[in-house]
Amino acid sequence: MSQHNQLTLVNQKMPVFKGCTLQEVGIVFFLAYGICFVILAFLSESAMGTILPAVILNILPAILLTWVLLKIVGRLKEGKPLGYAQIKINLWFARLGIKKNTYITESKQWSIGRYE
Repeated sequence: MSQHNQLTLVNQKMPVFKGCTLQEVGIVFFLAYGICFVILAFLSESAMGTILPAVILNILPAILLTWVLLKIVGRLKEGKPLGYAQIKINLWFARLGIKKNTYITESKQWSIGRYE
């Protein structure tokens, strides 16, 4: 491996689980935990009148949902260049108006103003 290839690998976020980085694993876990908590809180509130069982029993479904979601995210990222998913998410947020677009997304043709 050349020295240039070794140096570019230093600045990359390394995959830790199913092709996802540690930051992606954390985001997916907290998303899964929130989804499971809402569902279990609703069920335990309607069945027992308290949400305490939802807090206690939430961890196992959250871990299982995280595993499934990371499998899906890993398949979406497979075969794509590094940073591809992040750029696509940023462009999607820009299209929705959530974030300002920092990429050139239009293609136009310039002319020098001379006509024959």
